[in-house]
Amino acid sequence: MEQSKPAQGETALSFLAEKIKRVVSRYDGIVFLGSFALALLVHMYMLTTKLINHDDIGGMYSDEKFGLISGRYLLNFIGGMSAWFSSPWLNGVLAAFFLALGVVFTVRLFRVRHYPAAFLIAVTMISFPVVASTYTFMFCAFQYMFALSFAALGALCITRERIPWMLGGSVAIALAMGCYQAYFPFAAVLVLTSCMLDLCTMRWNNDWKRGLLAAVKYVLALGLAMVLYLVILKICLKAEGAVLTAYQGISNWSDITPAKMLERIGLAYEKFFAFYRNDDLLYLDMMPTLSWLSLGTGGAMVAAYVIKNRLYRQPLNLLLIVICVLLFPLGSALVYLMTDEFVHHVMKYALVVTLLFPGIAADRLVLPAGAGLTRPGAKRAAVSVLAALLLVVQLLSGYEGFVVTNRAYFMMDMSYENAFAYFDRLLTRVESQPGYTPDSEIAFIGAHRANAWIPEVHMAGAAIGNTLMNIYSLRMYLAYIHAFWYNLPSQETFARIQASEEFAEMPIYPAEGSIRTIDDVIVVKLTPVAEEDE
Repeated sequence: MEQSKPAQGETALSFLAEKIKRVVSRYDGIVFLGSFALALLVHMYMLTTKLINHDDIGGMYSDEKFGLISGRYLLNFIGGMSAWFSSPWLNGVLAAFFLALGVVFTVRLFRVRHYPAAFLIAVTMISFPVVASTYTFMFCAFQYMFALSFAALGALCITRERIPWMLGGSVAIALAMGCYQAYFPFAAVLVLTSCMLDLCTMRWNNDWKRGLLAAVKYVLALGLAMVLYLVILKICLKAEGAVLTAYQGISNWSDITPAKMLERIGLAYEKFFAFYRNDDLLYLDMMPTLSWLSLGTGGAMVAAYVIKNRLYRQPLNLLLIVICVLLFPLGSALVYLMTDEFVHHVMKYALVVTLLFPGIAADRLVLPAGAGLTRPGAKRAAVSVLAALLLVVQLLSGYEGFVVTNRAYFMMDMSYENAFAYFDRLLTRVESQPGYTPDSEIAFIGAHRANAWIPEVHMAGAAIGNTLMNIYSLRMYLAYIHAFWYNLPSQETFARIQASEEFAEMPIYPAEGSIRTIDDVIVVKLTPVAEEDE
């Protein structure tokens, strides 16, 4: 009997594949894979070496439930993807994955069509030192990159202008804020920049009312994202019986007064330009020039569109463009409106958008038709050279970030080696002290100070030199890295030892006699804190 053939028809997987192809193009896939590979390359040092800082020691095996009380309600849940371990390879690869997704969403948002521009934009986004600063907090690195990718996705969805997409974008941004609130400014400046370029390219056919309506819808969608974030946060806090605490001032940003808001707006504009002057010394000497070239490219691109499309004849459209241009610095530095405390580098990713203008402009340059200036093709050649120069600026911005990133990683590595050697010698002498037992009480009085010299790195999270040896999580560092746990004396005993003549007579470590047993407590006399502060 002849075996019957299976019925021919569409399978579930082929149907799913067809749907995916409609949403994800081959171009998107290649940009993603290239960006993922670039992320692994740029941050390979961190991914293959366990480099630590103050918070990363505390988060080495943390379940990150602390995230909720600082407003990051998704931190614990997303962190479960890496079993809540601060593993540089596992967390690092997951972070690279989400970072690559963020690149794809950003490239699509700005309608970048050519691979050279897309990949050079990817290099800049991936090597932007804020990413390296985030990687130094490895225990939550991929959660923050999740926030980055969802902020970009939310901006992309919002600019689609269709209500279902805009609602989805608001949800995506609310989820991004659930991992880290500081990525709301990234979403906001992406939406603002997209709106500015769409006005320049006459997306709404020079109808200023449609342009204004779109801008209003964008603002409402971003506002809805903020509301959704607050609602979800309050529900999570109530469900867990937790109370919100201040984190970098972000957690209670909604309590500020109008006068305080105006003050913060002025600060945001000031800090935007200060960053590109390199006031915090994050970059090397080349970056101020590159950043101003990038900012100038953005301005020139807008001006070129205004002239080419004769937007100066449309005063209301032109007014909307001018408003977007004036708001751009504020959007890029929006985090300064969310907090009046110190804003460290992990919170500044929105500033990367300025550095993307050369790649965006190069991608949009169109060769003119017809004869050139002095001979046929001269004008086309000039435009081609301009595109190449813009790509060079984009490449140099990415390379500068690559150098700064790996400089920080190298110095963290050398600092770790110095700290390990220092504590290895110190703990050997402590354990050699007469009467030492694993239950002994030990008092380190003063600040640890090594003789080694490590150049300073101006990057949040890149703990180096004596800073690394005086972290608040020192006991956990000694336990996790040196397998050394010790008991602390009571505060009364600690104060009594410090005030004793015997302690005053002790020399400073590592001199002989700098470790002594006083009142059954092994005391190590270190550099006085006041001297260390100097």
